[in-house]
Amino acid sequence: SSFKAGENIAKRLISEDSKVLILFSDGLNTNGENLLNGIRNIDKNIVVAGGLAGDYGKFHHTYVFVNQEIRSNSSVAVVLDGKNLKVHTEYNFNWRPVGKAMKITKAIDNRVYTIDNIPAVEIYKKYLGSDIAEELPKVGIEFPLIIQKNGINIARAVLAKHSDNSLTFAGNLNENEIVRIGVGDRKSVV
Repeated sequence: SSFKAGENIAKRLISEDSKVLILFSDGLNTNGENLLNGIRNIDKNIVVAGGLAGDYGKFHHTYVFVNQEIRSNSSVAVVLDGKNLKVHTEYNFNWRPVGKAMKITKAIDNRVYTIDNIPAVEIYKKYLGSDIAEELPKVGIEFPLIIQKNGINIARAVLAKHSDNSLTFAGNLNENEIVRIGVGDRKSVV
């Protein structure tokens, strides 16, 4: 599981002087939120940077590499240690929530079945049109669902579309959470 993988990475790499964990993981089989939760279960204070690998929207295979080895369905991580190392974090959110606020009405981890009691794919069709809905997950990064946690906007990109019109996202979306569709904000893109 992604949670166990996060715990294992943290146990193997984090020491008393660790300040930053840089992590890249498979983008198709990893639940990013569960991976981070596993790391935070071991160390709540470590700063984590990195992301999930992509394949230019093809959704066939993603890879990470270390030294001379290329792997799929894997993660690679390094830790920066040092008693005198200072870490500064920055947050840049290039998505703007638009349209109606909607409620997740059926979800299990990062798979969303219904939003406002409508199948997830149908929500995209209703608000963005048939062409966009048909192109999911390929265009999922362009129109993520945005949630707010602890006053911070978080975008969840579509990773997979299923025959039952449910969608799998890059992180968890919980029942009763309020979401809005996101669009790229050209003014904040640097």
